[in-house]
Parts: sequence; structure tokens; C-alpha cells
Amino acid sequence: MKTAATILILFCLSTNTYSQVKTTSILFKTLKEKDHLVFDVGFNNCDTSQFKLLMSEDVEFYHDQGGLSVSRSSQLESMKNGLCKNSKNKYRRELVEGSLKVFPLKNNKSLYGAIQNGIHRFYINDNGTKGKFESIARFSHIWMLKNDTWQLTRIFSYNHKGKDYLSDDNNAFKDENEIRQFYRRKRHTRAWDWRH
Repeated sequence: MKTAATILILFCLSTNTYSQVKTTSILFKTLKEKDHLVFDVGFNNCDTSQFKLLMSEDVEFYHDQGGLSVSRSSQLESMKNGLCKNSKNKYRRELVEGSLKVFPLKNNKSLYGAIQNGIHRFYINDNGTKGKFESIARFSHIWMLKNDTWQLTRIFSYNHKGKDYLSDDNNAFKDENEIRQFYRRKRHTRAWDWRH
């Protein structure tokens, strides 16, 4: 039984390793640009036109703390009345360098979509400053190719960790390696506390 489980785990790991596209591929670059438009242009600058262009009408947004939001119109309303309501204190999203991964979705060797995973940090900008670290989270996006146009259909935002988990608010995790080390330390700390 242990052998079968080990083989299954190794198969899953090797499949994931080889199915991710290279960062130099057209697919990776295209979806990295879409990520830039959604967050750097749309989210960071409260430019909701990007959401209208890139999100499908039936987009679903699953947030581990904010719940489920269904439809592009509810996303636009949430931005307008939430994150973008106060012009003095705006949130800024920053993609963690090296964390973005893209996995193509194909049907009979024909590309119909992709899964985009990554890690991002959020800062709150107070009156135009660079901002103070607010949280870090993982995300997964499902992009569908419809009539030669990429549309964001599913958004998963999860594993949020706030500033209370960090010792240095301004330099939260420089790269994915630091994040892995942090989670490894936290996991060992929790296990130790639980046993004693």
C-alpha cells in the first residue's frame, strides 16, 4: 500500500513539474500581461475598465476570508464601494517575484484555457506613500480562451497571512524561497506547541 501511494505521489509531482509552461513561452508571457492588467492597472489604480475587459460575465471569486462573489457586476460593485471608495487609503497588490506559474488546459492537444498560480502581497497606501504591508496570499486563476480572447472565469484567493505573522512589515518575503522557509518554520513551531 505504501508503495502504491509513493508511486502516485511521484507521478503527481512529475506531472506538475512537466506540465507547467516555461516563463519564456508565449502563453506564460500573455497571462503575465493579463495579470498585470488586472492588478497593476485595474486593482492598484481602481481602473474597473480592466475588469470589464478581462473578466467573464459569470466570473466566480472565491476568497478565504471574504466569501464567494459571483458575476462581473458584483466584482465591479465591490471595487467601487469597497477598495476604491476611499481615495486616501488604497490597497496595492504586488506579485511575488518568481512565484507565477502557468499550466495549460488542453482538449485533444488544442489549448482552451490555463491555470495561473502565484503569491502576492498587499499593501495599504496612506496618502500616496509606498504603503505598509497588510497581507500575503496565494492565488489561482482560471483563464478561458473564448473566440481568441482570454477571459478570467474563476479566481481563488486563499492562505492569507496578515502583518501579525511577520517581524518586518516593510520587507515581507523577498521571494518564494523565503515564503517556503517561513511556512516551514511556522509548521514546525505549531507541531512543537501542540505536543507540549
